[in-house]
Amino acid sequence: MNFCNQEGKSAVVEQEHLEAQRLAELACEGCKDSTHELVERFTPLLRGKCRQYFGVVDEDLLQDGIVKLLELIRDFEPQRGANFCGYAKYMISTFYWNLKRKRILEESRRAEADVSDEHSERSGACDYEIAGVETRMALETLPEAQRDVIELIYMQGLSTDETAKRLGISYSYASKLSRRALRQLRDGPLSRDEWRGS
Repeated sequence: MNFCNQEGKSAVVEQEHLEAQRLAELACEGCKDSTHELVERFTPLLRGKCRQYFGVVDEDLLQDGIVKLLELIRDFEPQRGANFCGYAKYMISTFYWNLKRKRILEESRRAEADVSDEHSERSGACDYEIAGVETRMALETLPEAQRDVIELIYMQGLSTDETAKRLGISYSYASKLSRRALRQLRDGPLSRDEWRGS
């Protein structure tokens, strides 16, 4: 059985959580077999998070997740009374989400650098370059969630449905974020209260 990956069978899930807790406690005491068993049982969760956030199970992403899981096992403090399975699921999800955001940011910076390089190489296309910089500056005024949606839909060419899946949000929420972002870009920056309420 793998941990934290079954739904609807509360007795089975509770038993798996108790087993995860027991293995985590043993691993904290230095039991390598328990650590190995936890990694094996959490691997399906790691694969699922790779698919959820990146659309693919890449070996590098999986290895990064395993390293993170080993850190979580090492840093887990059972005496605090925390549920290891819940703790690990949350921290792994957060890890992959942050990794995804970091990659998007790096891609964005590379794109900006490419635009800057092209600008220095081409003298006649200055208006195009300025428009790109202005677009990037306008996007920076958006709240992060709106900016992520706009970049995926309009800059990477994904559909709203694909964007929602990649960000792990519902289609309707992705659509709502897109509408809000486009309205804000059209009308100018709004206060936090204004964009929350619209």
